[in-house]
Amino acid sequence: MTQITPRIMDVTPGPGGTAFLVVGKEKTALIDCAMAWSGRLLVEQVKEALGERPLDYLLLTHSHYDHMGGLPMVRAAFPQVEVLAHPHAKEVLAKASARGSIRQLGLEAAELYGPQWRQAVLDYPDEAIGVDRTLADGETLSLGEDTHLQALWTPGHTRCSMSFLLPEEGALFLSESVGVYTSREVLPGYVTSWRDAAAAVDRCEELGARLLIAPHSGLVPPQRAAAFWEEARRAIAESRELILSLHRAGKSPEEILAAYTARYRDCLAASQQPDRPFALNGQAAIGVLLREEAACRQ
Repeated sequence: MTQITPRIMDVTPGPGGTAFLVVGKEKTALIDCAMAWSGRLLVEQVKEALGERPLDYLLLTHSHYDHMGGLPMVRAAFPQVEVLAHPHAKEVLAKASARGSIRQLGLEAAELYGPQWRQAVLDYPDEAIGVDRTLADGETLSLGEDTHLQALWTPGHTRCSMSFLLPEEGALFLSESVGVYTSREVLPGYVTSWRDAAAAVDRCEELGARLLIAPHSGLVPPQRAAAFWEEARRAIAESRELILSLHRAGKSPEEILAAYTARYRDCLAASQQPDRPFALNGQAAIGVLLREEAACRQ
């Protein structure tokens, strides 16, 4: 557990997914809840941080398993918690097929990160996965007179991706649409639309946040924060050119994915994302980019 500011704590329980606690005078909120395998560890950290205070809200940046997998454990520990997300996330998480995929990916992650937690992933009830209330773009959630979280729809990684602004701290909790921060470089994060991701970068930069808190890595060091947005734009542009140049050269989707993996996989350790989800995201990114480019030519 790391104190980022007086209101913000990094309560990430282990590798593979992050979680951030925001504490106001009246209410408390958790932003994302990591993977299912580490859900119990997350609960321990949150309880330690809050003491006797309840957890009032759980805000999801999107519906992927590595951001909401710990949801059943959070619900069990804090029955009063209200889960909030974009309307599309609510639709996705209500589907039996999505819940099945979330559990399967969670089991695969448990084998990699903490096989002793595998049973916890098997045991939670499907109905624990879900959203209680949806957030509109621009909606503000009050945690007290001096702490407000503003929800910002920033699609591109998923259709339901949201970022959260805490203006009192000048802090912005980034969605993966703007990219994945690593110690070496910002990696492209688009999966459903590179154009939406580029727009998300522009929108988030305009907010002028002082602190950037990134999924999978936490607080972006101040010396890197100033250059973050240009790095994010470069990641989108360079990955787009890589995919298009290989496509123009007649390479197959499998060959393009191999080149994409060779370019980016080493920058993103397996401790941050297992191989199969990385490949699934890569396949989706390649497919959507080529479809968007084809649509522009019509």
